Amino acid sequence: MPNFSIVMAYMDGNNSFRRRNLFAVIDRCLELMPDTEIVIAEQGESSQSEKLSSYNPRLKRIQVDEGNRFHKTKLLNEAIKNTTSDVIVMVDADSYLNEAAAKSINDGVLLLRQGGIGIIYPYDGVDYLSEAQTRTLLGGGTINSKFSFHGVHIHRQTGLCNMYLRSTWETVGGFDEEFYEWGAEDDTFMYKIKRKVGNMCRTPGYVYHLYHPQVDTAAYKNSSVYMTNRKLCACIRRMSDEDFVAYLDKRVSIGELVDKYNKQNRLDVRLRWPITPSSLLTIDTTIYDIDYGGGVTITKILDAVMSEDGAAYIPTFVHEIFDAIPDLSPGQRKEIDDYLENARKLAELGNEI
Repeated sequence: MPNFSIVMAYMDGNNSFRRRNLFAVIDRCLELMPDTEIVIAEQGESSQSEKLSSYNPRLKRIQVDEGNRFHKTKLLNEAIKNTTSDVIVMVDADSYLNEAAAKSINDGVLLLRQGGIGIIYPYDGVDYLSEAQTRTLLGGGTINSKFSFHGVHIHRQTGLCNMYLRSTWETVGGFDEEFYEWGAEDDTFMYKIKRKVGNMCRTPGYVYHLYHPQVDTAAYKNSSVYMTNRKLCACIRRMSDEDFVAYLDKRVSIGELVDKYNKQNRLDVRLRWPITPSSLLTIDTTIYDIDYGGGVTITKILDAVMSEDGAAYIPTFVHEIFDAIPDLSPGQRKEIDDYLENARKLAELGNEI
């Protein structure tokens, strides 16, 4: 029996970049993690299906017939059903791991089996590569990426690669198949685990996101598919304890709860707040649960960030959000500076413990 099982979701789409990336990621996993099996759930049948079916004895291809819309959550559920290990490692078909990430995965198996941790992200850095950089990396070269995201930025990254016990996947009812395409399905899975099983843990490692042509991200994030996904995610975050139990027991679907909470105006997924006379601040409330009672304030927003990501992330959030607003009042700037100072002290105290 393998020590752990790697699962991937794949839809070909007649895209040569995705094919190249898929086999590069497969080869990397086979090379760095010899004590594993790989289960790939492919949506439909493609010119690569036969190759995948006979590519390596440690690789198993599962075909899922599921129309033309990419259904990643269903693919992952079907892949996990066909694994033979108690530990599941999800790797996106365009996520190329370095040696440190592979070591974190191997070490993470023991951490998960010891209990107390719900989900592990075996990386603390990501590079989103250009086409030229991807060719360089896959050709054996080194990367010095200007598209790099390091350190605390990774607090918001819940995809690419993660690992958990198969029993955890079963406990939270797997991935919600009401999600389509991409966006918020990874966040939702993580929130369910944190709420029912145990906290997340991030360990050292690095992921290179391999280049492939992208959809118009700005347009997609305003599409009905993406906004539906965000509302499904927000529903998990704001579900009452009673509804959460009923949802896990499959007595009510997440879609039914979205309808219920929509009628109660509990699923606004974007907070748009006129922070100054000329500046509008937009916050994704599926990430941060902000208490609207008594009005929105800078402190309320920072309290929500502190609760979700901890004190160490506050300086980065302030730099990315508030420092970009040119016309904050002196009082607002003092409120932010005071909060920053307190967050730094809390972060230092946390490092000492």
